Amino acid sequence: MKLHKSNILLINTLVSLLGLVIVLIGIVFEENNPKVKAFLDPVGIGLIASGGVNFLDKVFTQENDEDSSNKVEMVGKNRTKLLRVHDKQYSAKEIDIVGVNLNDCLRGITKDPYQKMIKNIFSGKTESLTLLFVDPNAQFISQRAREDGVGEPEIIGRQRESIKMCIEFYKLLKDERDQRLHNNETNGHCKVEIRLIDFCPHITIERYDDECYWGLYTSDDIGVHSAMFKVSSKENDPLFEQLKKHFYALQTKHLDDTEDNLLLRMTLGQPWLNEPLVESRLDIHGKELAKLVGSRV
Repeated sequence: MKLHKSNILLINTLVSLLGLVIVLIGIVFEENNPKVKAFLDPVGIGLIASGGVNFLDKVFTQENDEDSSNKVEMVGKNRTKLLRVHDKQYSAKEIDIVGVNLNDCLRGITKDPYQKMIKNIFSGKTESLTLLFVDPNAQFISQRAREDGVGEPEIIGRQRESIKMCIEFYKLLKDERDQRLHNNETNGHCKVEIRLIDFCPHITIERYDDECYWGLYTSDDIGVHSAMFKVSSKENDPLFEQLKKHFYALQTKHLDDTEDNLLLRMTLGQPWLNEPLVESRLDIHGKELAKLVGSRV
């Protein structure tokens, strides 16, 4: 069993005190039984010395166990099998997720017959939800297609599928908003934001409050076949803060400063969809867009 630094210091203090007690007992026997004193003195002094040396060694030279405990935990070797991690979105207050595409995440939200995430957003159980995925027009798409070993049209199709599910998400938010208005129900103040990013995300990130699950995007296989790791802010892990900063940088930076990459937003219970951006990325216009936005995907 591995002990924390505070426990080790306590044990060595007790060892030293025990040695001191033995030396004091030896003093009592000094006149009546010097042989007992001769036996107890080296035992007591040895314990005092041992406890004292170990105490000082732990204080001045050894690494603090509480600091060294900030280790990355591997949750699983294959992200496709970690559905229980995605379920954390239904209990977390703050959610940040980024990936090349978010088809699995968005499908879980939009195809849920109980609409748990939609209910959480309007009830206030979820306070913020931010999703980022790669723009179908991003230069990175060509590179990722080669790394995944698929044609560029296939990976563009995946990205467009995420956009279509964002439209479905928007319609669910709008329907719930309209129903709550009809019932005179108050709305929570959840902030929802979905953006397209121009850059390679490098890693997939799922942050649920103070827990962050992440995995690398490597060039040997698609990301969902790679391992997933976990870090926590409870342990003051510096990697947790680095991942948060990485997410924020992806959220706020894009190649063309003149173009808005915000796809969907909801504040104060009012959902909004960037229809010009949808038209551009799905190559649809006018009646086609109206039909898509007005019907279930």
